[in-house]
Amino acid sequence: MKQDTPLARTQVTMPGVGEFFSPTGVLANASGLRFEYRPGQLQMALRVEKALIEGTHLVVEAGTGTGKTLAYIYPALRFSMITGRRIILSTGTKSLQEQLFYKDVPFLESILGPLNICYMKGRSNYLCRQKLRDIHPASLFGAEALHFKIIREWAETTETGDRAEIAALPEKSTLWGRIDARTDACVGKDCPHFLDCCVSEMRRRAADSNLVIINHHLFFTDLEIKMKAPDASVLPSATAVVFDEAHELEQIASDCFGVSVSNRRVEDLVWDIRKGTSDADRRAEVSKVAGTVVDRFALLWDTLPGKKEPARIVFDGRPEFVAARNEIYSGVLSALQLLHSVLKSVAQDDESATSLVQRTGQLYSELRYLVESTADSAVFWVERRMAGNSKALNTFIQATPIDVSEILAASVFETYDTTILTSATLAVQKGFSHVRKALGIAEAEEIIVPSLFDYPKQALLYVPKDIPDPRDDGFFDSAKTHISEVLRICQGRAFCLFTSYEMMQKMHLALKDVLPYPLLLHGTMTRNELLYQFRTTPHAVLFGTSSFWQGIDVQGEQLSCVIIDRLPFAVPSDPVLQARVKAIENSGGSGFFDYQVPKAAIALKQGFGRLIRSTTDRGVLVMLDRRIQHVNYGRIFVESLPPYRITNEIADVQRFMGRSDVELIADRLAEAAEIGA
Repeated sequence: MKQDTPLARTQVTMPGVGEFFSPTGVLANASGLRFEYRPGQLQMALRVEKALIEGTHLVVEAGTGTGKTLAYIYPALRFSMITGRRIILSTGTKSLQEQLFYKDVPFLESILGPLNICYMKGRSNYLCRQKLRDIHPASLFGAEALHFKIIREWAETTETGDRAEIAALPEKSTLWGRIDARTDACVGKDCPHFLDCCVSEMRRRAADSNLVIINHHLFFTDLEIKMKAPDASVLPSATAVVFDEAHELEQIASDCFGVSVSNRRVEDLVWDIRKGTSDADRRAEVSKVAGTVVDRFALLWDTLPGKKEPARIVFDGRPEFVAARNEIYSGVLSALQLLHSVLKSVAQDDESATSLVQRTGQLYSELRYLVESTADSAVFWVERRMAGNSKALNTFIQATPIDVSEILAASVFETYDTTILTSATLAVQKGFSHVRKALGIAEAEEIIVPSLFDYPKQALLYVPKDIPDPRDDGFFDSAKTHISEVLRICQGRAFCLFTSYEMMQKMHLALKDVLPYPLLLHGTMTRNELLYQFRTTPHAVLFGTSSFWQGIDVQGEQLSCVIIDRLPFAVPSDPVLQARVKAIENSGGSGFFDYQVPKAAIALKQGFGRLIRSTTDRGVLVMLDRRIQHVNYGRIFVESLPPYRITNEIADVQRFMGRSDVELIADRLAEAAEIGA
């Protein structure tokens, strides 16, 4: 995709990629740096540069320790500065995005001098100055009153309006959601603060930058907006995009291209309506109608299929649902229509209500789509989800595209001159056919860059030979015994990763009074707090689920063992999984081998990838699922993993960790003495 307004070419000297990464190059000679030449890093950087110059797509699996971040940033920066063409760098999460901008970019600047690079996040990360001005301090109490004071003082000095700057503001502050810059409450050029708008300033910086660092959610959310209203796009035009952590693209694109209506969305709209109407008499009228909308939706939530417990189920039989619940459903639509009409009347005298009119109309049309659509390109489903730490449930009606490959092929791979996809976990059995099919990549160069790590020496994969199949009744007790045994050998210092909350909680309960180590449990505090406790507590063991399988970096002896309870297949009852498997089988493929196994293999690589994070790390990997060696598809998992040394003998684990029988017996005696005391 060619830019409309190319950037000015730089006069800064940019050494060639080979010169920059070579054993005697710029990196090696930079003063004060501990340089380690990485052949894979240079290999990847040269391929990235080649793809940019030739305008081709590239898929790269770069093992942990390769140094892949610099391997794509430097050639992208050099290409942009020489040609004047902007490049977007997209990462998996905001935390990785910030690491890129606040760690890797300053590192490059220490070598090259000031660089023209910015980062952008979604609008909800930025302050809306008008909303802040509209808040009445007297209406705030407790934590919100304190947060308001903190935010108001920060707002007077901030240049970006990015809430990440406010270290004292809790992550779950309820006040922030009322003053952020979300599009659905933005009046654009009609806003009194348009000239000092944080989002507008973010756009201006991006328009002048060589590299724009974003995250995948922002990329696909903006792409979805651009497909409907090109002028509403936030991201600047670019000639190329680099996707780091590209194994997450299908899931994130599916979420962003989907449709969702929830009780939280309705409640947020009503809140904004009630506080956004300036005239007292009109406010009372609008508030009454808005209250009716909430009440009617409450009846709809109660009548949706499924039990009133956390779960995701297919919303089948929607025509029958409408027929059976027509009075309730029609009541919701009528209430929304009335609210829309009242808000349009208000907007004639108060332009700030225009966005509320649009939001109400969008809610109406999207609800009708979710309940009445006959489209076979999406799967429709209902989810009930716990609301934070409370016992309340949030309810969602959702639609997710069954296949995003055609959308991505047209809007990404046929639009940008170059796309580069990279991750430590993209290949399955040393090939990329799965990711190419899932994302709609017709033509691309492919490369697997070997890791710098010596996996056969640094890691041992232990699969107990006598453990039952995870689907058998005796699995839990056997798994408990094996986990306990391995943790004693490793003296704690482990991640125990589970494929379900239920199994995690049950195992934690069974072991917390048996083992002499601090056992940390996912869900008892934030992820960052848990990681801090794990890193600073000797011999700690962390019991976690999905969010601890990736994006975690703990180096050194503190993490010496990773235990995984079973092959990480997605829940078979998941509506999106069921729909995708069915679509593959209807087209003559195998849903299991073409979709479920590759997804699980990549997830397993992510989980095991927590252990070896540097050339000095070493430790034990434990797979409690014997299917990895005893069923025909098990070899797909083994052949997709790094070349770990594999054993079925616990004695090998003991020797690998340097633990003698005498030491283990002494530990047992010490535990017994402590219990007796």
